Amino acid sequence: MVSRYTTPLNFHGVTVGAATKYAQIAATFGASAGVFALFFFGEVPRVRNDILRQLPFFDQYFDRTIAPEDNECRFATWHANNHVALLNLSLRSTIHQPYPTRRDFLCLRICSLSAI
Repeated sequence: MVSRYTTPLNFHGVTVGAATKYAQIAATFGASAGVFALFFFGEVPRVRNDILRQLPFFDQYFDRTIAPEDNECRFATWHANNHVALLNLSLRSTIHQPYPTRRDFLCLRICSLSAI
């Protein structure tokens, strides 16, 4: 007499149907976690420029360029006698940027070269 009971194909007790179901659940959680991480770190310039701006419809949305009229040099005040660029210490720049940045030193270098 032949036995009618068979054991399904499994790997450590996990059948093909159960593995497919677990893979679908894991893929759903992984995709949602990836989208969350992408938009959570979306304001990091490297992520924004290298990943998010490459998507077709998000290029203009994630464009964070500064308009040229808003990008001013803080070393633009000149001393008339010795041609030295002075730091414009307004209250706004003291509160938001208490120390000069690399851009300010570059601007100082350009301003001092143009005075020669």
